[in-house]
Amino acid sequence: MDVESKEECLDLMISKLEQEKYVKTGFRQSVYNREKMGTTSLETGVALPHADSETICQSVISVMTLKHPIRWGSVPVKLVVMMALSTKDIEQFKDAIVELYQIIEKKEYVEEIVEINQKEQMMQLFCK
Repeated sequence: MDVESKEECLDLMISKLEQEKYVKTGFRQSVYNREKMGTTSLETGVALPHADSETICQSVISVMTLKHPIRWGSVPVKLVVMMALSTKDIEQFKDAIVELYQIIEKKEYVEEIVEINQKEQMMQLFCK
């Protein structure tokens, strides 16, 4: 995606989750409230916005790669991974979250992910 700001990125991702009925009405505000508490970006160029699990109907992990880096706190970000995990699914997703963090804490993996432009390629990478 080609976005100009963190807010534009968040709004696009949240709108898609709302449209698909994955999240409840308070999800958007919860994401923005969490962002006000402190940055959700990593030095590897990844942002991990998230919300209170009570605002989620169906667990989903949404991934957006950016054509150009945007400022996310003090870090230029090119990969945004929004984790929307409902309370009932947190235990089930624990291993996936650990694996995700192992991938995104390495800049070379982040660069590989950012180059992907098809959903199928993204799924293959995460299934390795």
